[in-house]
Formats: sequence, C-alpha cells, structure tokens
Amino acid sequence: MRRIMIAGTNSGCGKTTVTCAVLQALVNRKINVSSFKCGPDYIDPMFHKTVIGTAAYNLDTYLMSNDTVNYLLNKNSGDIAVIEGVMGFYDGFSFTEKGSTHELSEITDTDVILVVNCHGMSLSAMALVKGFKEFRKNNIKGFIFNNLSEKLYGNLSEECRKIGLIPLGFLPNIKDVQISSRHLGLVTAGEIDGIKDKMNLLADYAEKYIDIDKILEISENDRDTKFTSLEITKKYNVKIAVAYDRAFCFYYEDNLRLLEAYGGKLVWFSPLGQEKIPEEADALLLGGGYPELCARQLSENVSMRNSIREAIENGMPSVAE
Repeated sequence: MRRIMIAGTNSGCGKTTVTCAVLQALVNRKINVSSFKCGPDYIDPMFHKTVIGTAAYNLDTYLMSNDTVNYLLNKNSGDIAVIEGVMGFYDGFSFTEKGSTHELSEITDTDVILVVNCHGMSLSAMALVKGFKEFRKNNIKGFIFNNLSEKLYGNLSEECRKIGLIPLGFLPNIKDVQISSRHLGLVTAGEIDGIKDKMNLLADYAEKYIDIDKILEISENDRDTKFTSLEITKKYNVKIAVAYDRAFCFYYEDNLRLLEAYGGKLVWFSPLGQEKIPEEADALLLGGGYPELCARQLSENVSMRNSIREAIENGMPSVAE
C-alpha cells in the first residue's frame, strides 16, 4: 500500500499547510488519495476533506489497538494514503511517545517527511534536522522546509545531501493562505472564505517548490501492515439525528461509519438553522465543536431547545459532548 506521513518538528511548524498543499497537488494530478490525521483531532481532517472531497480519518494509537490502527488505515486507503502527524514528531502523552506521530509511523511502518519551520533560521535548521533524524530509530526519509527563500533552500538542500538526507523542497511565506488558530487548534475550514481557491494556490506552490514526484516514489512502500479484519453485522434499523453545523462539527468519521454498519441511518440537522430535531429520529447525537461561538443564536432558537428537551425527557437515547 502506498503511504506517506507528513510530520513536524513542533505544533505550528506548518505541517497542515504542507499536507494540504501536497493533498491538493495529488488531487489535481487525478490521483485517488485518502487522508488521515494522527491522534484526536477533528479540525485538520476538515481541511483534508475540503481538499480531497471525501472523508478524512483519524488514526489514534492512544484510543485504538495497533491492530485496529492498521485495519482502519488499510480499509480507508485509496491509491495513496497521506497521514498528517500531530504536535512534534516525538511528542506523545505525558512526556512519552504514546500516541505520538513517531509511534504511529512505527506501528504502520510508514515513511516520514518532516516539516521544518525555518522562520528566523538559516544554517541552524540543519542542527534541528540532524537531531530529529538521529534522536531515535525512525522512518524519517526526507525534509520539507517551511517559510524559506529559494536561495536559502539551495544552501540547505546541499547541506542535507552532505549528511545523506533527502531534501524534498520548501514553501516560501505565503501570506494569502495563512490559517488562523484558536483554542483547540486552527479555525475550521468552513470559516475561511475562498478555501478551495486557497488550497489550489497552495497546490501551485507545491508543484513549483516541492518534489511531488519524489514523495510519490518514497510512498511506494511494499512492506505489509499486519491486521485482523473486523466482521460487523447489521443488528438494528434506527434513525439517528446527528447535529452538524458551524457549532457542532467535531466527529470521528469511523464512529459515524460504524453506526451505519450496525444499522443506523444518520439524519443530519442543524441546531442553529432548524426549528426542531427530525421527527423520524430514534436517537440523538450532539457532537463537539464551537457552540460557545454561537451561544446567542443557539439560545434564541427556543423551538430547537424545547424540541431537544422534550425528546430527552421522553426517553430518547442521546449522546452529547
């Protein structure tokens, strides 16, 4: 299975920007690409979904067994799987590597491209590169330098080759595609005007400055991942009302697909824009998101609040984050 992981030296180094640039470039090349996010992150997969037009998935080595991780990676992969890392490459739970990008790369035996933010650095970036490569046994195969000029990239790529590392390109500082952050991560893809235009601009930069052909070559991984397939039997015939709008949008794709596999039909509704939950619903699911940013609109939608209260008081099975 062709697969590649895009990791970073730290949070905020630009790995989501690079991942989206590479994803959009692959999509524009008419390649059937699937995307994954390491760990418990809902926001970055929204960007992936916006780019590739299909679902994006999570691979969480803290919540999932190794077997489940490899099963879901294989089950949800297209012609090539692109996995985005989380935080810094070695950062996991409570100063361990548990749940880290490095752990996931080892479990799935996936080769890694490390994104290095060169803002405020030149030659010092090589010390960072060399340190990440030699700190632990790892699958790091190449590097992409973010916020770097073309001239400095020429110098850094030459230094990389001197120590046997593969430079895979760079991205300059692109002001037109800056993505803002807030608590819990980036702003959501749906909040950015002209998001598809911005992604295509990123893809243009990727084709110009990143070695996409070499990334595809590195992804040609013929090492099999071992897993046991799950046999899921349909047991129910129910309709589940799932809240989805600007306020409620944090869901794991695999959880939704699992509900469907067991016989749940997902009926989408908006607590912001509709007056009541779907009449045919047998159960209610209110995922996470940013309801606090929509507090006034949610509060003023009295009919929806009454509808949810009545459903719960009448015994409707409900899950709310």
